[in-house]
Amino acid sequence: MIIRRLRIGIILFLLIQFTPKLLSAVPLQLAVPAMQSGLSKLEQWTPIVEYLEEECSFEIDLLIVKDHKKLIEGLRDRFYDIGFMNALWEHRLISEGDFISGARLSVGGDTHFTSHIVVNKDSVFRKMNELTGEYLALTVPQESLGGYYIPLLLCMNAGIEASEVFRQVVFSETYMSILKGVAFGVVEAGAVTSDVLESPEMEEYRSEVRSVGISKPIPQWALVAYRDHKTERVNRFISEIVGMNSEPAGLEILEEVGFTGFVPAGNDLVHIPPDYLDVIGEIDALSR
Repeated sequence: MIIRRLRIGIILFLLIQFTPKLLSAVPLQLAVPAMQSGLSKLEQWTPIVEYLEEECSFEIDLLIVKDHKKLIEGLRDRFYDIGFMNALWEHRLISEGDFISGARLSVGGDTHFTSHIVVNKDSVFRKMNELTGEYLALTVPQESLGGYYIPLLLCMNAGIEASEVFRQVVFSETYMSILKGVAFGVVEAGAVTSDVLESPEMEEYRSEVRSVGISKPIPQWALVAYRDHKTERVNRFISEIVGMNSEPAGLEILEEVGFTGFVPAGNDLVHIPPDYLDVIGEIDALSR
């Protein structure tokens, strides 16, 4: 009995001594949805994570997951600690009450963007309700807010059904390829965001297109975490990523991967226009 008590005492002593070290060795799990382009997401986020590991002084695991649904499932199960997601999925998760938005992407100093339906500058189409033709180009179905849901919403608000007025709705991994497709006349119309249209690198193609439909402002992507879970580490991560653009090395990395920076995000419900949420619900219902 004495030996047994001694063994228990030794085990408790070891747990007390080594548990903090074991916990400190557990990496922070950052998950990013692939959006059908997992390799590019990996290449984009790897230098950011490597920089943050140095600044935070703890290991960060970068996980590229299949889609937003898998991302949210992992966050709910606390398998992932922080998730990077667009405003639609952020809204759905924050609505549950157990999650908070830590930081929001800022592009050119703006935490919001607009979605555009663009046509070639020489197109005969001047209004959304006039659109017709062979192809409408969108991005990832049931995933992309700016490149899928909002463009279909703009069509519905204009009184047209995209699948009826176009012979085919085609999907592309990037807005840049859509912009180029419209500029070269490969597709009649396509969805792009203001971030892409206003990018200096896209000036050549921007001059070849014009917008026939523009959305209301939509929040940029955000980093979302479970409330009161690994709080110290999550807060440190958020603090360091928000401060990246104020450090020369951090700013250089952000610019190289196409980001401008991150800003602290409020914990209130993400503001997406209510009428947009209603139509997005209709689009989801029709796609089932």
